[in-house]
Amino acid sequence: MNNFDIKDGILYSYKGDEEIVEIPEGVKEIICDAFVCRYNLKSVIIPESVSKIHSNAFYECRNLKNITLKNDNTEIDGFSFHNCPLVGGYISYGNTLVKYNGNPGNNEPESIIIPDGITKIDEGVFKKFFSLKDVVIPEGVTEIGTSAFEYCLNLETVKVPKSIEIIKSNAFYGCCNLKKISLPRNFNNIGKGAFRQCRKLAKKGLIIVKNILFGSSYGTSDVIIPEGTVKIDDCAFYKDVSVESIVIPESVKEIGEHAFYGCTKLKSVQLNGNVEKIGRYAFCECRKLAKDGLAIVGDYLFDAFGLDMIDIVVPNNVKEIGPGTFGNCLNLRRITLPEGLVKIHGDFSGLSLLEEVRVPEGVTEIGDEVFYECRSLRNIFLPKSLAKIGDDAFKKCKKLTIHAPAGSYAETYAKENGIRFVAE
Repeated sequence: MNNFDIKDGILYSYKGDEEIVEIPEGVKEIICDAFVCRYNLKSVIIPESVSKIHSNAFYECRNLKNITLKNDNTEIDGFSFHNCPLVGGYISYGNTLVKYNGNPGNNEPESIIIPDGITKIDEGVFKKFFSLKDVVIPEGVTEIGTSAFEYCLNLETVKVPKSIEIIKSNAFYGCCNLKKISLPRNFNNIGKGAFRQCRKLAKKGLIIVKNILFGSSYGTSDVIIPEGTVKIDDCAFYKDVSVESIVIPESVKEIGEHAFYGCTKLKSVQLNGNVEKIGRYAFCECRKLAKDGLAIVGDYLFDAFGLDMIDIVVPNNVKEIGPGTFGNCLNLRRITLPEGLVKIHGDFSGLSLLEEVRVPEGVTEIGDEVFYECRSLRNIFLPKSLAKIGDDAFKKCKKLTIHAPAGSYAETYAKENGIRFVAE
């Protein structure tokens, strides 16, 4: 302890000459130049209490090779280990690579070989490392974390080992020059947005990695998605104003959230199979898809464009209605929902002029806050099939009367919540 100058949890300097130094528990910050030019130092153990290592804290520790962090949330400045050539820029917590320190102030390397023994590359480790062109990830690495290589604008090639188990969301987002990534044959556990905007990976204008469509290289008006694609990723074509038509093959089982949101020129969607899952807002704000003011894809109603619409009858082919669908229908007064609908999501809250809603037989659930603040809602007709009404579904609907069969769940709900009831 005599070699440490510590005041109020801040380590100001170290005056010893040991090769292995363990910083005392209780130190919260290691200040600039605390270990400057400690040439004997080869290994340092940094306790869990340390929350920040300042710039140049270990400046010119030329023989420092091993750094052990006991807190993976410790904030490390880009120059914390400046001119420590043996560190190699890599700082790990156990087997997790938590920080790449690079070589600030000097020529940054274009190629990196991640050290053996690492099993996980943590969140954002190489984010915005602009000089990086080539990365070799060694056998043993099982996880590439969220945004690990995000916006490495000059990254061209990445070799991923057979040991990989997951590539998390946005891992290579915005690597616009990435043209080659080697992945194991049977690997497909890839997070959302992992290769979005990696335009040089595109073939025939589409960025597809392991049968997941992450987006396009832009400028494509007629999009024909190839057979074998199984998923269209979240935001894949978000606000892509060049897209006019889409052909989706039978192999696609999932369309992600906001996949085609804001494609204002999109006027044709051809579904050639039974998509098992369509994410929220997937085709919202696609005005040219609308017929009679309703944008319907398959059996899913995504949007209603009708500031002047007073009455809406939703077609019977609609089986699901997305959240916020009627948010633009500020003058809507009456709506008839389709047969075949099972659950009503949060679709009508805040429609202050809505007066009447007819819910068909077959609907079993009305979600939370669905009609919240529909202050003009006077009559809602509910079916015998209804078995659940969510929290605050009719909050601030003071004029409401529920119409439903006698002895139904709707009658019980009305009486328990002090809402007028009429048996139909």
